[in-house]
Amino acid sequence: NETVQHLLFDCVVAQHVWDFVSEFFGVDKIANFENILSFWQMHKKNVVLNLVTTATLWSLWRLRNEFCFQGRKWKSVKCILAKVSCYLHHWKVLCDDVQATLLQRCILLLDKRRGELLRIAWR
Repeated sequence: NETVQHLLFDCVVAQHVWDFVSEFFGVDKIANFENILSFWQMHKKNVVLNLVTTATLWSLWRLRNEFCFQGRKWKSVKCILAKVSCYLHHWKVLCDDVQATLLQRCILLLDKRRGELLRIAWR
């Protein structure tokens, strides 16, 4: 049974993206909506982080819908990283100069991560 928690946070693909976001921003691992809400409540302090978490949630949801309703086939984790990067690139206009610089660094690292092999950690 698919749950929202599994789709957006617990599946290995979502965890891969959240690991990147947590590492990039130096925050504890993002594992649920409560974690994200804590950043959204301090909006002015976390503008870029909020954009990245929103892009990640939206990308995961859109990719899932493409699988379910459009017959898209799974290729690799690169497809979700590309979606997040694309949304962030388009949303850069929402940032001031300092925020746009940080967002651009995040986009560049996402694109770099797309070129790397998936790191699998056995639990």
